[in-house]
Parts: sequence; structure tokens; C-alpha cells
Amino acid sequence: ATLVAWERLVDAAVTQGVDGLLLTGDTFDAAAESLSADVALRQGCERLLEHDIPVFVVPGRLDPLTAWQEIPVLPENVTLFDSPWDASVDLTDHGKLLARLLPVSAQTDVSPPE
Repeated sequence: ATLVAWERLVDAAVTQGVDGLLLTGDTFDAAAESLSADVALRQGCERLLEHDIPVFVVPGRLDPLTAWQEIPVLPENVTLFDSPWDASVDLTDHGKLLARLLPVSAQTDVSPPE
């Protein structure tokens, strides 16, 4: 069911022409060590790349940074925030700022810039 949900999410992102996809932790359970989940995740990100949809990832408790780093070659549209001190990323559309993404999670305490 989880893989079907991921495929539907990717389909919806493509169909709706979203500006980006934000994955905010616990995207998958690393303890399950599922090769099929890794492949599906990578293929979904590749499909989003084909439609110029960036993917931003903040690891969580179930999918820590080390688990994301073990996925073979994430596509170039994936930004993996690996530290609360990473630089922010601006999400723009034709030069217009839509959002400024900061690498903040439940485990970090970073005050956003004013």
C-alpha cells in the first residue's frame, strides 16, 4: 500500500504541475531494508525530474540521513538536507520567489531568518 501511495503522490504532482515536493521525514522505514521501496523512491524522483519538479528531503526518525545516503544515486532534482546548518534553498517560478526552504526538523532548533 505504501508503494502505491508513493506512485499516486508522484502522479498527482505531475498531473497538478506542482512547483516542488517536500518530504519531511519518515518517508520510509529504513529498518525494513526494502530494496523495492528504494527502487520505487528513486524511480518516482526520476519521473519528477522528467517534469522539472524538485524534491526536497528532511530526514526523519524512521528514515535517517544514513538511510538516504545508502540509496544508490538519487537524481539531481533531489536536495537532501543533511544538517540544520545547510543553506536555505529558494523555490522560484520564473524568477518569482515561492518559498524559502530551511533544513529544520523535529530534532533541530533553528530560528528562521527575519
